[in-house]
Order: sequence, then C-alpha cells, then structure tokens
Amino acid sequence: SSAVIIVAIMFGSFLNYKNWITFPKDKFTYDIYLEKNDQLRLLEKNSSFNENPKIISSSGHNRLAPIKKNLYSYKCNNSGRYKVSISLNTTTATPWKYAEVKINNKHSYSAPPRILQLDSSLGYRTEIWAAGLNEICKKPFLGHGLSTDKRVHANGRTYNDFHNFFIGTAYKTGILGLALYTSLLLFTLIILIKHKDISYITLLTFGLIMTCFDDESFFNNIHAYWLLLLIPISKALSLQTKKKCS
Repeated sequence: SSAVIIVAIMFGSFLNYKNWITFPKDKFTYDIYLEKNDQLRLLEKNSSFNENPKIISSSGHNRLAPIKKNLYSYKCNNSGRYKVSISLNTTTATPWKYAEVKINNKHSYSAPPRILQLDSSLGYRTEIWAAGLNEICKKPFLGHGLSTDKRVHANGRTYNDFHNFFIGTAYKTGILGLALYTSLLLFTLIILIKHKDISYITLLTFGLIMTCFDDESFFNNIHAYWLLLLIPISKALSLQTKKKCS
C-alpha cells in the first residue's frame, strides 16, 4: 500500500540522515559534537584521502593539517556540532575501513555506516537514556519544566537531548505529561485497530520507533518523520469525531 511505501522512504531517509546506513560514494561527512578542549583525531588508512579533510562549524571551515603521516588532529575551542568532511580516492559503502575518528582517544561511532559497526550502545544512547532516567527521578511528577535547558551527562560528555521522546517528555513534564502523551498514543492505536486500518497502524508503529531513537524536541526541531505520528493521530481523531456526529 501507499502507507508502506511512505514508511519505507521515510525510514530509509532517517537511517541515511543519521549515518546508520550509507550508499557507495567517495565523499563522506561525520557529524560530531565536540566540547571545548576536546581533541579530535582522524586516522587515514591505506593512503586513501584525495585531500586534507575539512572540519566545518557555524563559524566557517578549515582544512585539517596532518600532525604526522596519515594522522590529522583538531583541538576544539568552542563547544558545538562539527562536521568532518573527507574525500576518498575510492568508492565505498564502508568508509570506516579508510578513516578512523577518535575523540580524546576514544573511538567514535559517528562514522557512517554506523549500523555495520555493531555499536551495542546505539551511538551512546543507552548511556544517555540511563542518565536521563536519573534526572527524571529528581522531579518525577511535574518534571523540570518545558523551558528547561536540557543537559545530560553520559560517557564523560554533556548532551543537549535524550534521543528519546518518552524520556524527554517525562524529563520536562513529569509522569503526568508522559501519561497524557501515552494515553493519546493508546487512544490512537485502539481506534485504528477497531477500524482495522493497517496502513495507519503501520505509520504509527514506525513513527514510534523513530521517536524512540531521535531528538525529542518537537516544536523547535521538527523533522519530516514526525508525520508518521501526526497523520495516524489525526486519522484517529477524525474517525472518532465522525462516529460521535453520526
């Protein structure tokens, strides 16, 4: 059905956007969060680079200079998100065989395709989730507030989000807000099951999967895959409204 096709396209786009999968090419971008004084090291394997890699930030971009043969280094002066761009002299779907990224001498799983690197922490998400649950326990009922600046410490680093909508909702609005959100999802699922609407159930299922692994900041960081939740919810509300009006 059309819903399955939409889900497949969005899910594939999501995995590609997050570097969990990649397609054969010769240019790759590593999306990395660095804190002040972090030391990024990029190791070139098999003399595979066409040119010196670039590091890109909001303030501009610079070429990385090798500190010795096949080894590039960058010391971060300002915390934030950085992109490291490399150009290879070969086409591949597994660039981590040709380049290795380390932050403070720890292996980074930011290199695509992450799904093949057997990262059991899911990009350090399991550690972030555990730290998020500890923060929730500090204010479990009403949460820390919608305007709270999210900061979670895990893996020796500071993260600005929990990469999980359920944990993010509980952190900001507490158990009460989480209960409201969960009730809306259950209401949607029950209505769709009653009407045996497999297409919308499929959309809802994949929407839940995606929001369990990505940024929970809905209103200030909207992504296309939020439609996978909004469309089924709208459909369920529409069905329920028609039933009451009939």
